[in-house]
Amino acid sequence: MMKLLFTILYSLVFLSTLLAQDQKDNISVQNPIRAITFDLLSPIYYSYGPSNLTRWRIGYRHQLNRRLVIGADLGYGDEKFALRDEGIDYRLYELVPEMQYLLQLRSKTQVYFALQPFYLIHTETLYSRSVYAQEIGSVHFEEAAYQRMKYGLTLNYGFIFPISSRIGINIFIGGGVKRRENNYKSFVNPSLDVFAFSDECHEPKYYENDIPFTEFQFSFGIKAYFLVKRRNSL
Repeated sequence: MMKLLFTILYSLVFLSTLLAQDQKDNISVQNPIRAITFDLLSPIYYSYGPSNLTRWRIGYRHQLNRRLVIGADLGYGDEKFALRDEGIDYRLYELVPEMQYLLQLRSKTQVYFALQPFYLIHTETLYSRSVYAQEIGSVHFEEAAYQRMKYGLTLNYGFIFPISSRIGINIFIGGGVKRRENNYKSFVNPSLDVFAFSDECHEPKYYENDIPFTEFQFSFGIKAYFLVKRRNSL
């Protein structure tokens, strides 16, 4: 179901860009965007979970016409390459397609709205913990494989400020909806722990239960833009 939802969202974004390319928009653009992007915040994320969820995220943006820009970011996290401490066997894979609609055409600063679906897989090994598994109940284990999937959609408002003819800074903010699904497997020495979450004030934390969860997703980011191609017209 999750993969189907993500495929549909991405297909809608791609289809809408094709339908929007009419003759009226295919006219001269002084500085069309052809850029590699680098996320400046993702390597230094801080989380209250078992891991900080840091990742290295790069992307590409391609301007189709006067108004529309499409692209995607790819993120990868690994305990070996992390700038912050991460969990054991930490891995994170992320895909974030994007479609931007430019609002100002004659300004050096690009202003836009963006539709941004996202999909993330995070895995690591947990040790000596108690979690709530729906099919088992509260269980304590010495070791278990943990997997978290997160996917959703945000609407963002952003700016691209030029620093030079080849470099810019992109700042954006927005919000949307996300779905989180945790999964635990390969338990080592599991045992029922009826007292782990019995206290009403001690409910399972975000990563301590496998109940699917949907909530608001806040979006904020700062990226560096590196222009790789410039033309006089589209």
